[in-house]
Amino acid sequence: MNVPAAMLRTVFALACLVAWGCTGDEPVAAPGPDAFPGSAASLDDLGEQAIAAFAAGDTARLVALRLSEVEHNEVVFPELPAGRPEVGYPVDLAWENIVLRNDRDVLRQFRWFGERESVHHLATECTGETQSFETFVVHTGCAVRFEDADEGVLEVVLFEDVLERDGGFKVFRFYDHTPQRLGAS
Repeated sequence: MNVPAAMLRTVFALACLVAWGCTGDEPVAAPGPDAFPGSAASLDDLGEQAIAAFAAGDTARLVALRLSEVEHNEVVFPELPAGRPEVGYPVDLAWENIVLRNDRDVLRQFRWFGERESVHHLATECTGETQSFETFVVHTGCAVRFEDADEGVLEVVLFEDVLERDGGFKVFRFYDHTPQRLGAS
């Protein structure tokens, strides 16, 4: 059988990518079975999806990236210090506070990102304290670095706190911080 050289190169390239990871990028494992639905596979994946959703005006994707009411009220809040029975903080008030602030701040971010023609995610980092709870970890001090075709390299706090559960990452709520220029691209 005579196989054309171009076809062999294509097959080899695909095999290299799939079997041997020839791109040099580390593979990102999919979130585990206990991760919340809609979770991102990594902090970078979360930041990349959030930037893309803001740039596209995709509210449904932003909702999927944020903790749902059930996730917050039934799993997360009971493990937080404010959720301890002796504190007596009402879970419905905590959730209402998240929703009100999130919805306001998402609209403000849409105004900024709605004027952009091309944005490209560069990195997402959480440099604050990491807090471990029984079934999840909270990363704090999070910021997303991205490149804008007109503004260059920028950094923005789209979300300050990220919940990690079984390899899945979700946002507590979105913020309306203005992107800050970091330097020329």
